[in-house]
Amino acid sequence: MPQLDRIIIFTQIFWLFLVFASLYTILIYFFFPIFLRSLKSRNLVIDSNSDENNSIKTNFLLTQTTINTALNEQMQFVRAALLKDFVLFSNIKSFDLRSIDALLLDSIFYTTMYSNEVILRNIYLNSKI
Repeated sequence: MPQLDRIIIFTQIFWLFLVFASLYTILIYFFFPIFLRSLKSRNLVIDSNSDENNSIKTNFLLTQTTINTALNEQMQFVRAALLKDFVLFSNIKSFDLRSIDALLLDSIFYTTMYSNEVILRNIYLNSKI
């Protein structure tokens, strides 16, 4: 077998080490820094995206808690108003229609006073008296 001849085995090993050493140096000094730069830039992008996501999440949670507290306060106000009216009606055995009409008239009056005029132009209030 010519490839295992003792005369040429040293040259084959020499060229093997020389080729692998040259490929190794080319990879280490030319391509490896490019790969490292791309990996570092990807890590920077990932870090900046995670920081931005965290800031958006904290802003969202802050606005969500403020909206929840405002809604809870308004719900307590509405609940107190409705319970006051319910207590007014629950003490009476038979409902007085005049007080119900007065409450409806007040709610309609406040709705028409504080609503948008563009919306109110399309709503026709017809009296049935």
